[in-house]
Amino acid sequence: MNSPPPPTLEERRQIEIAKYERCYKHDSYQMGRDRVREWADYLVHARRDPKIRCVLDVGCGRAESLNMALDAGLEVAHGCEVVDDLVGGRVMRMEGIHYLPVPDTEYDLVSCQDVLEHVLEDDVPAGLRELVRVAKRRIYISVAWFSSTWRKAGVHEELHVCRHETQWWLDQITAAAGDQAWGGIHVLKPYRPSTARFEVVLGR
Repeated sequence: MNSPPPPTLEERRQIEIAKYERCYKHDSYQMGRDRVREWADYLVHARRDPKIRCVLDVGCGRAESLNMALDAGLEVAHGCEVVDDLVGGRVMRMEGIHYLPVPDTEYDLVSCQDVLEHVLEDDVPAGLRELVRVAKRRIYISVAWFSSTWRKAGVHEELHVCRHETQWWLDQITAAAGDQAWGGIHVLKPYRPSTARFEVVLGR
């Protein structure tokens, strides 16, 4: 008997999205305390640039990050999400990080927080290029490489399907940014073990 063909890339993407559709049915699946501190810390830093007025958070979840950005004084805060139940208002639907429904250089600041570890490794290069494409001045990235499941939601499979340490991500970000990162790619202090944070300063 012939074995079934392996799932296509799109089928694998849908398998991953289904995990988060289950997770987000539970109110406790949200930004953790340390991630909130990291984002608040970065917003203080970003606000020192008076040209940072609007932000897009890619994979914004319940949009806590957008509320924080507005509270910090940004004029516009929008998000993108793959989970239909989270889409609406300031949150746009995206098919995945590999294709963002946003024009080029639309946002002064683009953030992607604790998302890339959930992305299939096949989609990481395209996803990072999309962050560069839609950002005008800066990109903020946080990423984890520890193992994670969410058994409370019945998700026993690994959620962090792309686990790599700081240097691997730095190499990927460098390749995606190319000569756009005239202000450098900075490794920021993380507040959590087995995580990394980056800022890309663009020449636009």
